[in-house]
Formats: sequence, structure tokens, C-alpha cells
Amino acid sequence: MREGADGRTGLVFVASSALVALVVGLVLGLPWPVTVLLPVAAGATGLVVLAMSAAGTRRDILRWQDAAVDVTAWAVRHDGRSDTSVAGLAGYAVADSRLFTGGILAAGRLAGFDVGVACFEVTEGQGAVSPHTAVLVRLPSPHPPMRGTPGRLPARAESVQVDGYDLRMVFRGWPPAVDLDLRVGEAVAVARGL
Repeated sequence: MREGADGRTGLVFVASSALVALVVGLVLGLPWPVTVLLPVAAGATGLVVLAMSAAGTRRDILRWQDAAVDVTAWAVRHDGRSDTSVAGLAGYAVADSRLFTGGILAAGRLAGFDVGVACFEVTEGQGAVSPHTAVLVRLPSPHPPMRGTPGRLPARAESVQVDGYDLRMVFRGWPPAVDLDLRVGEAVAVARGL
């Protein structure tokens, strides 16, 4: 229903742009060929913008669906489940962490650790949105806080954070571009070394 409302809004924008161009042409007393071409050009430009916006929305939905399928498959392979809210993952220790946030979430168990996967977006410079995947591992004992990307940690991790019982490693991209089995394995290896 939202998509239909957005489409109607876009068409109203296209039509009003063409109407404004026509009125401007008439008020300025432009020659009739120019007055006719202005609304046509405004309408065509509006349609191109509308089509580009719709294509971007479809791309975002497909990326979200692909990530959700991969995260759910990972959870199933690791005695877990996935959800879009932390509340749906009650019973897993990672669900209690304040570091476990995102729009696509999963919790499971690997090598004796409770592990979480979270896909989220970060708004960067000039409004660009960048997808990220975080792997959260619940540690058996608390550790002092740490942030950064020390040399001994996987080079592909964009950031690493240890906060009490939680190890969080963040990677750029969403599955399937991010190999969850590989990244979760790296995070568990780091957790073992702490």
C-alpha cells in the first residue's frame, strides 16, 4: 500500500511540474512551441526521476531480502533463529547485549559461545547509506573495554569492540557479500583468545 501511495505522489509531482512549466511559459509570453515543450520536458524529467527512485527502492528491498535469507540460514545451521527485533531472540545471551542492534538479527551457538549476527545501515557523508554486518560473541567472563582494530584481529573487520561480556566485530556489507560462516568463525577465534 505504501508503494502505491508513493507512486501516486510521484505522478502528482510530475503532473504539477508540467502544469507549472505551462503556466510559466504562458505568463512569460514565450513562443507557443517553447510553451508546449516546457511542460513536456518537465514531465519527462519527473518521470525519469520517479523511475530512478522506484528502481532504488526495489534494489534496497532485494538486498534486504537476500540478507534476511542468508542470516536465517546461518541461524538454522547453528541451533538458532532470526528475527527483526531483539525481543524475538529471547533465550540467547546475546539478546541481552546493548551492542546487539540492527534490522535483521539472528542468534545461535557456535563452539560453546552464544553468537549474534546483526545487519544494519550507517548513514555516512552526504547522506550515503552503507550496509554493515556485526558479529556479537558473548564472552564467558567480563573483559575491560576496548575499541579499534588492533593488528592481531582480522584485517577485514571495520571495527572491534569489547565491552564486559560482549565482543562485537563489524564488517562492511550485508550477506551474501559478507561470508557469515567465515566472519563468525573469526569472531569466535578472537573470543577464544581473550
